[in-house]
Amino acid sequence: MLKAVIFDMDGIIIDSEPIYHKVEMSMFKELGLDLTDEHRYMYVGIRTVDMWQELKQRYDIEFSVEKLVEIEAKRISEFLESQKKIKSIAGIKELLEELQNNSIKIALASSSSIRDIETVLNKTGFREYFNVIVSGDYVKNGKPAPDIFELAVSQLNNMIETSTDASSYITPENCIVIEDAHSGVRAAKAAGIKCIAYRSPNSGNQDLSEADLIIDSFYELSLNKMISLIR
Repeated sequence: MLKAVIFDMDGIIIDSEPIYHKVEMSMFKELGLDLTDEHRYMYVGIRTVDMWQELKQRYDIEFSVEKLVEIEAKRISEFLESQKKIKSIAGIKELLEELQNNSIKIALASSSSIRDIETVLNKTGFREYFNVIVSGDYVKNGKPAPDIFELAVSQLNNMIETSTDASSYITPENCIVIEDAHSGVRAAKAAGIKCIAYRSPNSGNQDLSEADLIIDSFYELSLNKMISLIR
C-alpha cells in the first residue's frame, strides 16, 4: 500500500530550469567555456557542487569549486527572493492536496540548497504540504546516488511514533519518487523506489526510460494511479 510520495523540486514543483539554465550558461560564457545548451542539460537534477567539480577538472577553471558554487548560488537566490510569488507547475497543487487529504506522507528531496527550497515553498504557498524536506546539502553523494531518497525515507520514519504498528513505516516498497531528470530517476531506482517521471519541456532531452511511469502532465496523475503502480 502507498505510504509516501517523495517529490523533486526543480522541474516538478516549479519550472526553475530556465532560471538555472540562464545563470549557468552566462557563467560558462564568462569563464570562456564553449558549452552548448545540450551539454548543460546533462547536469539537470545534479547538485551544483558536483557539476562544478566535474567542469573544473575537465577545463582547469581558475576559480575554486567553492567560489563557483558561491557565485551561482548567490545569483539564483537573488532571483528567487526578488519574486513576490513563484508560480507552480500546472496540476501539482491538486496532486499535493489529494495526497494530503488521504493521509499520504509527503517529502521533498531536491539537489537545491535548503535556502532556495524554503524560498520556493514559501513563495508558492506549498510549505504546509511537506512533512519532510531534504536538500542535497544534507548528503555526501548527490543524485544519481540514492543517498537523498534514503535520507528522505529515514526522516519520514522519524516522524512515526515508536509505539505505532510496524505496518505504518515507510519502506522503498511502499513509496514513490516523482522526478524529471535522468539522474533523479537513477537515484530513485538505486534506492529501490518506484519512480514516476514527468517529461518537463524545459529539462532538455532527458533519458527517463528507467522510470516505472512517464507522464506529460500532472493532470494525468492521481492517487489511484500511484496506488496501482505500487501493487
